[in-house]
Amino acid sequence: MQFDAESWDDIIGNEDCKDYLKRIVRLIHQGGKDAEPGSLPMNTYSAIISGSSRSGKSMMANFFIKCMLCKDFDLEALAPCGTCFFCLKKAERRFWNNYLFTIDSVVSTYSIDGANFKEPQMQETLRHIYQEDKHKVVFIDEFQKLVAANFADQLLIPMQENPTTMWLLTTTSRAGMGQALLNRLHKLQTKPPSNVNS
Repeated sequence: MQFDAESWDDIIGNEDCKDYLKRIVRLIHQGGKDAEPGSLPMNTYSAIISGSSRSGKSMMANFFIKCMLCKDFDLEALAPCGTCFFCLKKAERRFWNNYLFTIDSVVSTYSIDGANFKEPQMQETLRHIYQEDKHKVVFIDEFQKLVAANFADQLLIPMQENPTTMWLLTTTSRAGMGQALLNRLHKLQTKPPSNVNS
C-alpha cells in the first residue's frame, strides 16, 4: 500500500527533487490563477523523476499535485490545507485512473497511471491541454509503460508547443527514451530512504 505524504517532511531524503518541486509550487501559487496564460513558461519546468521502486517518486509527485491543486494553500509553510475539496478528493484517489480536470484551482492537472495506460485516454488528455486556457500539469506515473507501448515520442510536439503545460513523469528507468524527449525534461533522481545519505 502506497503511503501518502501530508507534508514535505514526510518525504525522507531526495532533497534535490523536493527543492525543485517546491520551487515550482511557490512560483505557481505566487502567480496565482489570474496570471496571464503563457506568462509562466510551464513547459520549461517539465521533469522526469527516475528511481527504483519504493524510492519515493510517486509519493513526491502526488504530494506536488496536491499542493498545486489546493485552494487554500499556505504559501509561507508550503503546505496544502488538507480540508478543501481538492485536497480531500486527491486523498480519496477517486480520479487516479483517469485525468483529473479542475476548473477552480490554480492549475488544471491531468493524472495518468502508466500501468493502466490506454491510448484513447492520452489522446483525450492531449486534446484538453490544447483547449484549456490556463496553467496545466500533466503527471504520468510509471512512464516506462508508455515507452514500452511506443507512445512516448508522440508527446514531443505537445511538450514543445504548450508553454502553459508542465509535464511531470516518473519512471523506474530512462532506458529506451529518445534523446529528443529527454532534452525537454529536467532529470531528477531518487534513492530509497535507506540510501539517501550514501
